[in-house]
Amino acid sequence: MRTITDLVRPAVRQQRERAVAQCPWQQRLIRWGWFVALWCAGVAGTALLALPFKLIIASAK
Repeated sequence: MRTITDLVRPAVRQQRERAVAQCPWQQRLIRWGWFVALWCAGVAGTALLALPFKLIIASAK
């Protein structure tokens, strides 16, 4: 998407585009980082969801 800055200062756009372009291994590392972070968030969410039931069962004994 073009902005007014791109039209007025094209060097800024070129610099931004160069900064975004990364090596393939860096992109792969970022993807795996996101996968691991979201997986950990899912595991933590599941544990928090199951915690009340665990406490109810523990208090019934």
